[in-house]
Amino acid sequence: MDRIIAIGEILFDVYPDLRKLGGAPLNFLFHIFKFSGQGTLISRVGNDNPGKDILQFLKSNDLSSKFIQIDNKHLTERLQLS
Repeated sequence: MDRIIAIGEILFDVYPDLRKLGGAPLNFLFHIFKFSGQGTLISRVGNDNPGKDILQFLKSNDLSSKFIQIDNKHLTERLQLS
């Protein structure tokens, strides 16, 4: 069982010429997982292309999406930066 759990948002920081995956819980857990091979992320993404991109990122980095809910009503969060 994982002893490190991060709960919270996964979002895209959107710049004029770049879209970067982020959110403090994801950033924290990503680095913990790379260091220890352990960790669980609890979050929710929209049933949209950004949400699918997030799930693909988790899969390609061997992070579990077991506790990532898919929201059919709300879009995946985006933080518009200029």
